[in-house]
Amino acid sequence: MVREYVISDLHFGHKNIIKFERTEFTTIEEHDTYIAKCWNEVVKPNDKVYILGDVGGFWRTDLQYMIDLIKSLNGYKILIFGNHDTWPRKKFKEFGFQEAMKGPILIRNGKVILSHEPAREAFNNPYAINIHGHLHNRNLLLDNYYCVSAKYIDYKINRKTMNISYKWLKEYVDFDLSAEEVCRALTSTGLEVGALEEVQTAKG
Repeated sequence: MVREYVISDLHFGHKNIIKFERTEFTTIEEHDTYIAKCWNEVVKPNDKVYILGDVGGFWRTDLQYMIDLIKSLNGYKILIFGNHDTWPRKKFKEFGFQEAMKGPILIRNGKVILSHEPAREAFNNPYAINIHGHLHNRNLLLDNYYCVSAKYIDYKINRKTMNISYKWLKEYVDFDLSAEEVCRALTSTGLEVGALEEVQTAKG
């Protein structure tokens, strides 16, 4: 079974990143090795990974180091360009990505938008979900935006998973289905539901 994952803002080889944000690492090599280890513990060789931009400092460090690092990562790697990914598309394929392209891109019949920066197309759009990066260690306070920047997700690569409120869906879509029936309906359209959980809301 092929699984799909998303992550953004790896910033491999970007030495300044550990000075102003990722201060838990003492060297950029430690930073890069840790992220690669987390990646390969989860992603299998035949899995697919969407990298939502800002892979790293190809212009700041030894190029062969970066190529070896990218090629060491498991999976079929699809890069959606971020603001730091300025090399030509052909070069990124030489670096070890199977595909490289500008975003945003639409998947799941247009229901999921993948982008580096938060996508305008999802704003006030109850029928779309935006998985994005760029914000590093914070997230937008909007129900249908999900940040997967490496720092924000504690460097643990994610499946394309998110928590969606049944109540939130009911606000935008008129249906007469139980939560269990909604899960089955979503899964049948390609939006696989992994689990259904009851969450207690805080009083006051």
